[in-house]
Amino acid sequence: MKIVFFGNSDYSLEVLKELLAENYPPCLIVTSPDAPQGRGLKLLPSPVKKFSQTTGLEVLTPYKLDKEFISLIEEREPDLFIVVSYGKILPFQLLKIPKILPLGVHPSLLPKYRGPAPINWVLINGEEETGVTLFKLSKGVDNGEIIAQEKISINKADDFLTLSEKIYSLSKELLIKTLPLLEKGDFFLKAQPPQGISFAPKIDKTLSKINWQQPAFKIRNLIRALVPKPCAFSFFRGKRVKFYSAEVEKSKVGKSLPGDIVQVSKHTLKISTSQGLLLPLRLQPEGKKVLEVSEFINGYHPKQGEVFI
Repeated sequence: MKIVFFGNSDYSLEVLKELLAENYPPCLIVTSPDAPQGRGLKLLPSPVKKFSQTTGLEVLTPYKLDKEFISLIEEREPDLFIVVSYGKILPFQLLKIPKILPLGVHPSLLPKYRGPAPINWVLINGEEETGVTLFKLSKGVDNGEIIAQEKISINKADDFLTLSEKIYSLSKELLIKTLPLLEKGDFFLKAQPPQGISFAPKIDKTLSKINWQQPAFKIRNLIRALVPKPCAFSFFRGKRVKFYSAEVEKSKVGKSLPGDIVQVSKHTLKISTSQGLLLPLRLQPEGKKVLEVSEFINGYHPKQGEVFI
């Protein structure tokens, strides 16, 4: 089976590695051109390109999916596209090329959380389950017919990193289980229901500033959704502090205002919100390393009555 693989991210790379391990090597890799990254804004390859170059896989990095690119793909006569976190909408003329179908791998239970950031948004919204959907790519964004779908539970302790690991594992398992069926034509397509559609837009950095007027549980959900970057943050003594993990206490906040430090002990810092208290566990002061809350308390000596803004 001739596979053309489209992808850019770490998620894409995990799936690509599984394809190779299970003897489904793509005949061609399509990924984004090198892009400026890091503080120095050096032009660096995507994780998929960097890995593919070490394995001898042929790689294309088109700026545009234009007629010339479409002709190149037509010449390969592929049986299947596998598209994982590629970040571009494939033109309809391109989608018509594969003999079997263009397959999308999406880290949500479609039609919920269509878009580029479903893992972040299920955590922000406090969902208790999510999953992976394999679907036929179509003209719209993540709205094609479903081929296969599986659920997983979200634990209260999960953050973006741990949930991503679960999603990666499930994606690989579901895809490898489905590929032989696609090859044999032993599958059917199911239209996505019109009910329950929701969207997961790209994470905007403005979202990451903590609003202490929110309930503590919502702030904690934001924190767990945004690690390791961009990270939820607030200002303390005029300096940015990133929050990496936190707990919630349902205590009454009394006369304190949202953002006020209401209690400090050797190992505990309690911050008032509109509903309940937020207890940071790991924080990163501006220009410093990530600290356990006890290290933050010992180093900065926060006092009751001081404020996170």
